[in-house]
Amino acid sequence: MRSFVEFVGEVGGREKDEFLGNAYAVLFPIDWPEPFGLVMIEALACGTPVIAWRRGSVPEVITDGCDRLCCG
Repeated sequence: MRSFVEFVGEVGGREKDEFLGNAYAVLFPIDWPEPFGLVMIEALACGTPVIAWRRGSVPEVITDGCDRLCCG
């Protein structure tokens, strides 16, 4: 069976920009009151859609639309 999810580990610098920019989307399933959400901002800055739970700062950083989605 083919997997569409791959664990990569920590990525930083220009490598992270390229990684986020080439992703289909970033899944941000945070289940605690995240106070800021830098990962979401970095992904959006690279033009990558974000899919996230409506928790913590998520509704302040992303809104439902064609390139972002708050769930639950």
